[in-house]
Amino acid sequence: MSGAKRGGPIGFFLLLLATGFFFLGPVLWEAITSITPDAELIAVRLFPRHPTLAHYRAIFTGHPFFRIILNSLAVAAMTTLFSLGIGGLAAFALARLDFKGKRFLLGAALGVSMFPPVAIISPLYLIVRALGLRDTWWALVLTHTAFSLPLSLWILTRFFEGIPAELYRAAQIDGCTPLQVFTKVLLPLAAPGLSAVAILVFLFSWGSFSSR
Repeated sequence: MSGAKRGGPIGFFLLLLATGFFFLGPVLWEAITSITPDAELIAVRLFPRHPTLAHYRAIFTGHPFFRIILNSLAVAAMTTLFSLGIGGLAAFALARLDFKGKRFLLGAALGVSMFPPVAIISPLYLIVRALGLRDTWWALVLTHTAFSLPLSLWILTRFFEGIPAELYRAAQIDGCTPLQVFTKVLLPLAAPGLSAVAILVFLFSWGSFSSR
């Protein structure tokens, strides 16, 4: 029994160690590859024979690395702000205002999100070129916002519907307009949902780098 008791924590530790290595393995492999010379990249070995920092020097000296990172941060941040602003207001209208066709609009937004971006890349390029936005930040920001809005709208609508309707009616009785109810009552309560949407939208937009 004492051996079994000692084997329990050891087995659990080994399981955690294996799990950690499984998830950190790709990161470690990328780190090793980054210091491997080009001539040894196709060699089948765990560690390079002649480690080098030439790849890092090429990034920080002859490549606009920091400009790409800053541009990506700016585009992702602007996309997140636009998606939260437009998606939040639209989700509030769909969740709390009564008008015909709102269920159809919500379903249409979800249906649009099922189309892969590559399926509409050609007409999207023509639209961007016609608007004179080619090779600009705004082309990326507006495109990313359009692609992320259906997901933002769906998540925030369900989140606003989960907030008790009594709070909305009480604010109306106190004389608040729908916009005041949205900004003063619902937004503070919807902070977790807004945070989740912000993270998802930011990660979606982060992958597009720009060196201009």
